[in-house]
Amino acid sequence: MGRCKLSIPLHDGGWLGGLALREILRSKLDRVYIVTKDDEPAWLTDALSSAEAGKLERTVVKALHAEAGMSHSIRSGLRAAAASGADAVVIMLADQPFVTREHLNRLIACFSKAPSLHYVASNDGGGSMPPILIASSLFPELMKLEGDKGARELLRQSRFRGETLMPFNPLELADIDTEEELAELKALTGWL
Repeated sequence: MGRCKLSIPLHDGGWLGGLALREILRSKLDRVYIVTKDDEPAWLTDALSSAEAGKLERTVVKALHAEAGMSHSIRSGLRAAAASGADAVVIMLADQPFVTREHLNRLIACFSKAPSLHYVASNDGGGSMPPILIASSLFPELMKLEGDKGARELLRQSRFRGETLMPFNPLELADIDTEEELAELKALTGWL
């Protein structure tokens, strides 16, 4: 976008990056690892100090080489989660401002009912996408990712079993990558 999209101001005084984080912090996750290339940007500080942020344990993980691509950020967060003994992780993008805690809780509930799954992914009708819950059995494969790649390629492999969940509202999975997408979402929601 030519600017830090997570620091885009909102009408209520917050920032775009904080929307998704606030929902994560109010979900049924056990703890949150926030992967960022900055020490603690203003949008993050604001979201973490918000009265609605909840009591969920949280750790900021600095991705020292974020320019190496999405895989580096995934590996950075995964190392921290694996060190704490996590049996699964949920990978979520901060530029998906409309994901709800209810959707995150549905991913967790699906995995709880079928813990032999390798993953539970979101699906917008075009295939698997974040947020995605990934079981610890898939951690070694995630650690092999390179470049600007997420877990999508892994999920396409038939050796891994998973489920996908459609959101109740398709807007929930929208992400913002361009000024045009930002303008569209602003027109739809009126509050960006």
